[in-house]
Amino acid sequence: MLIKKLRIALTLAIFETTTLIILYFTRDLNLILTALSVGLIGSLAAILIHNLLSKRFNLMSVNGEKIKFRYSLSIFITIFLTVLFLSQNIVLYFIEFQNTVLGNFALGLLSAFIASSISLSFYNIQPFKIILKGKKDIIIKKTNVLNTSLLISFYEAVILPIMIPLMQINFALAGFASGLISGLLVTALYNNITVKVKWK
Repeated sequence: MLIKKLRIALTLAIFETTTLIILYFTRDLNLILTALSVGLIGSLAAILIHNLLSKRFNLMSVNGEKIKFRYSLSIFITIFLTVLFLSQNIVLYFIEFQNTVLGNFALGLLSAFIASSISLSFYNIQPFKIILKGKKDIIIKKTNVLNTSLLISFYEAVILPIMIPLMQINFALAGFASGLISGLLVTALYNNITVKVKWK
């Protein structure tokens, strides 16, 4: 299944908002516990909100088909966020990025590409798969690792320079604004280029 058109900005805004709210309360925990809390609690709350709102609104669509989520998706998101948090720490250990727009862009791009490549490569060979709820169930058995990693890493690269300064004001605001803006920019670009994500 070739993903020609993707609409996901509002869903990303919801996910970023709920996960950053959880991050606010768990930021003093160690890295692993923070990642697990943010991933599991934040994504479960986001899935609940997304599915409820999707009864009336089209928050996310793939090739024009409205998408809802199963709650098991939170497990995959938690694993990815844990790998992403670890990747960011490892990258910062070896490379000192300045806390600037360019520095945060580079950190997001590199750490997310590493995390996505590792997570998706493992996802493709393990037996448990993501199932999305459209007109009928969409089972993502495999995805093309490079193209999907590029999409995720570009999203993370765009979101970090927006999110980090806004977190000094309010975590929920930072999540919603950065998720929405980054989602709109990245999906607008994705929908107009030839490099596409492919699900098998």
